[in-house]
Amino acid sequence: MGHLGITKRLLKHGAHRDARNQKNDTPLHVAIGYASDLDVTKVLLEGGADVNVINYEGNTALEVAKGTANGKHIRELMEKYGAKKAGDL
Repeated sequence: MGHLGITKRLLKHGAHRDARNQKNDTPLHVAIGYASDLDVTKVLLEGGADVNVINYEGNTALEVAKGTANGKHIRELMEKYGAKKAGDL
């Protein structure tokens, strides 16, 4: 089972979609920043993930997407869910 399957299973069983790690990153930050995973990003957004959480580096997930392989597609998807840059919040 890959990241997508694991993500779906965790959400189905009540995992907190906006849990934070030691950097205040949410699963959305991680899916975008470390894996540039469009499918996992879609599942998290459809599951109600907060698109405007700011991590300790001062970035929303939208800003994290800038330098990733699927950045353009991820940014377009996130903007449909109301994602903003940290300075616009």
